[in-house]
Amino acid sequence: MQLTILTEPTEEMITPAEVKKYLCLDHDDDDTLISQLITTTRNALESMVQKTILPTTLQYEIMGKSIRHVLSPGNCLYPHTDGASIIVPLPKPPVIELERVELFRNGSFIREMESKNCKLERENSQFFVKIYGFRNRLSYYRFRIIYRAGMGSSENIPHALKLANLLLTAHAYRNRFRYDSADFMPTSVRQLLTPFLTWRLL
Repeated sequence: MQLTILTEPTEEMITPAEVKKYLCLDHDDDDTLISQLITTTRNALESMVQKTILPTTLQYEIMGKSIRHVLSPGNCLYPHTDGASIIVPLPKPPVIELERVELFRNGSFIREMESKNCKLERENSQFFVKIYGFRNRLSYYRFRIIYRAGMGSSENIPHALKLANLLLTAHAYRNRFRYDSADFMPTSVRQLLTPFLTWRLL
């Protein structure tokens, strides 16, 4: 299973001007660096909460041989089949739309699957694709799922996430000459992210 970013967000949650105001910077020498830090820290936040914050196009590839046969799927977090369909939980939700599902066999593209055979569904905070029409010989196939994910445009992002992005960017800028990463994620940022973490009982 492999997740790839196809298109990055066209905007960020915060601007270099907001970071400079917070840091009380009155020069433009580090504007490029600050812009890079904004993107880098936003990526770090997304990795921590395992969610996509800004609209991004993602590509998720799974091998047919990795799909498990499950009699009572429940809340399976891995691709599986219940006999009637293939159920693929999509990483880095929330999902905005399913663009397409492509089918490969022995490394060669076969076809784009018809929309009637690919359904995007949601259960609580988990999004998954149901793929119909496959019952046997799954190990011969590879599925490529392309979808858009994100919480919305920057003005619709929760304030706590914007503040976490601002604090972490400022922290990274202040510590840009340090070579250790022991204090990369300040406690205040962790606390802001807590409501966005997904807790699961094993």
